[in-house]
Amino acid sequence: APTLLEECATRIPAIHRIKPLHTGLTTWPRVLTFLQRVLGDRVEGRQPDTVKLVKQAANVKTIRRIPRLQRQHWARQARLLIDINDDNFPYRRDFLHLRDRLLQARGNEGLAVQYCYDEPGGYIVHYQQQREIIEPWAKPAQNTPILILSDLGRHAQSRQTLYAWLAFGQMLNAQGFRATVLLPAAERQIDPRLLRFFDCVVWDRASRLKPVKGDYQAEHDQCDHAASIERLLVSLFAGVRIDSSLLRAVRYGLLHGCDIGHETAIWRHAAVMSEGDEWGWQAASKP
Repeated sequence: APTLLEECATRIPAIHRIKPLHTGLTTWPRVLTFLQRVLGDRVEGRQPDTVKLVKQAANVKTIRRIPRLQRQHWARQARLLIDINDDNFPYRRDFLHLRDRLLQARGNEGLAVQYCYDEPGGYIVHYQQQREIIEPWAKPAQNTPILILSDLGRHAQSRQTLYAWLAFGQMLNAQGFRATVLLPAAERQIDPRLLRFFDCVVWDRASRLKPVKGDYQAEHDQCDHAASIERLLVSLFAGVRIDSSLLRAVRYGLLHGCDIGHETAIWRHAAVMSEGDEWGWQAASKP
């Protein structure tokens, strides 16, 4: 479907036909630190580790090799699996922006960027010399860190997607892998069963970008989430068609902050109809 800017191209002066900048879920420096931790490895540098050296000498141990200080560096091999589907489509720009920034920071050598083609663990898509290649998911080399950008079916209406991710996580665990998943979802939205197989990290501005512990208890949550969702909707009452960038910018601008869970709930709200990464009001539903 055409965007609002395309539909109104003849009525809006060119100077005003500017798409708003995309507001990221988290600032890049914080995301980069997270990526270096998840897709990184400890490697020896050139500087001697004097602490270990002194301990070896104090214990009268034969020093056959001078220990070196270790530093964090990108792992030689890493895999990035991106899951873009109809349900999480409003977050595709977040996924692709992270991919591009990661390639800029790390380089593409040893980094396998793949996209889910059907169900997780089934076929994947990757690109080689601008050619699209579709092939079955293949087990990475042992100890290869895996980062998944997905909602793990949290935005889907059917539980079938959740079960597919649980099966994929179980398969990875059986092969000796525990993937990290960066989710545009609140901790309360994450099914606890997923934590058995994945390290799930909430992707949002206030997130610590560390795996959730799975100790969320709804009865101890003091936030009125329904009221927060309604407040976010009311803040957008003047909009005709709202895209993901505007929705997030308004969310971040609210005095009583709304989190990523409230944002994702808007896309499935009964008062709106969404297509791609834009949504509009259902007839007679505007607050």
